[in-house]
Amino acid sequence: MDLTSSVDQTVYVTGHTWDRRCVADICETNNLWSGFYVPGDQYVRTFKYGSNTATPVEMSAGQTITIETEWDFTNTNLPADWSIVAWAPDGELTLTHSQWTSDSLPFIADRQETSGGDGETGGDDTTGGDGETGGDDTTGGDGETGGDDATGGDDTTGGDGETGGDGETGGDGETVDDGTDEVVEPEETGDVVSPAELEFIDYVQQFEPSWDSGGCGVGLTEDPYFTDDGNYGWQFAFMYTCPYDFIAADVHIAMTPEDWDLTTFEYQVVDPATGDIKHEAHLSGCAPDDFEPELTVCTYTLRYYSDPSVVGVTENWQRKGGVRTEPGAWGMRWYYTQFYWV
Repeated sequence: MDLTSSVDQTVYVTGHTWDRRCVADICETNNLWSGFYVPGDQYVRTFKYGSNTATPVEMSAGQTITIETEWDFTNTNLPADWSIVAWAPDGELTLTHSQWTSDSLPFIADRQETSGGDGETGGDDTTGGDGETGGDDTTGGDGETGGDDATGGDDTTGGDGETGGDGETGGDGETVDDGTDEVVEPEETGDVVSPAELEFIDYVQQFEPSWDSGGCGVGLTEDPYFTDDGNYGWQFAFMYTCPYDFIAADVHIAMTPEDWDLTTFEYQVVDPATGDIKHEAHLSGCAPDDFEPELTVCTYTLRYYSDPSVVGVTENWQRKGGVRTEPGAWGMRWYYTQFYWV
């Protein structure tokens, strides 16, 4: 399909399938990948369910680029629905396909803005089935990302946003029972915790990877949340499933610096009696990505700490993390996980 920009501007492109809205987890048996390629992106953006996002592309006035797509509809339990959505802040876009008609989504300005272009263009073109088209193509599935858009050799993870493999490890390390069956209730400290933050804490605590090999893996999900005034933002949660105390995981998450600045909450649970931090998303550091320097990669470490005070917490196991951004943020671009001995 061909994408044309009317002015010089940065253009954002996402691909979606709608299986997350239609089918129970037990029916999600896709073994193949869907994907799309936007000229200027160094990766083919692949995924099995939900959506994925290309690197923003700089387009000049009147320029046309061709977006290539490939969709897996071999599972007849899933709807053969897909879309490519293009958005830009400064001017009109035209997205055309040789067989289907594109549509335009309404422009919703940031609540702090007074004006904006109508630069969103079409993406609810569908194939197969009874030809019905989708509608609110601004959000897709649970936002899990993966495929081959991660970086970092064989330490990468992808697919439907969960990591694992056979999880087999060696050595004589001790397997530690961390009591993960107990759900920690959201807690208030001496400071008032807002309902929005309590909602986010509960979102992270309730997240469990849908697949667990019994070994070492990290599951991650990204989902939209909605505000009372009709806006929406993005939040993501991740969980480390490894039962061994001698293996750690670094979760590397990429967003633009502007989106990191729009972070409203990072996962943290505080003991109301003492004010001590029990659990939190331990941020090890942030730096520009080597391959996409316009993105900032922040690293969260998940592991067992024999002395948790070294990272300012009281509980030995730090298995979960999460981040919520303000409405207007584009959200996570990609992530990958590295495992290592400690």
